[in-house]
Amino acid sequence: MGDYTIQEAAKASGMAENTIRRWIKSGKIPAEKVDGAYRISKEVIQGYFVDRCIKVKNTDTQEAIQPGQADDRLYQEMRERIEEMKKRIEFLEEELRNSRNLIDRLTIKALPGSTTPDTRGVFQRMKEWFVGKKEK
Repeated sequence: MGDYTIQEAAKASGMAENTIRRWIKSGKIPAEKVDGAYRISKEVIQGYFVDRCIKVKNTDTQEAIQPGQADDRLYQEMRERIEEMKKRIEFLEEELRNSRNLIDRLTIKALPGSTTPDTRGVFQRMKEWFVGKKEK
């Protein structure tokens, strides 16, 4: 069997039939219409899905076709990106610690002494300023 029908291609790739139809319609995968049904070559399906690291089942033998080198390359790229992200997270955590220390130092300078300012009556004074004093 050299060609797949849409149903066989969907079964082999684990994708939905509508997805395969949409890819044919958009031109992502080439297909020929034979006797009113689309036929997709085995090589096209395997190449398309192997490039995207999707395991394709061979409908003749029901074996999974392993993407091999494509997996290794993508795995290595993924590991490199993870390491870059870890370094970036460490940098941002250090920046956060530095920012917190700076805020603490500035707060201490802005508020001399260990006491907090007296804020009793602040809201009452603000209300009086906006609304006016209540007459007795």
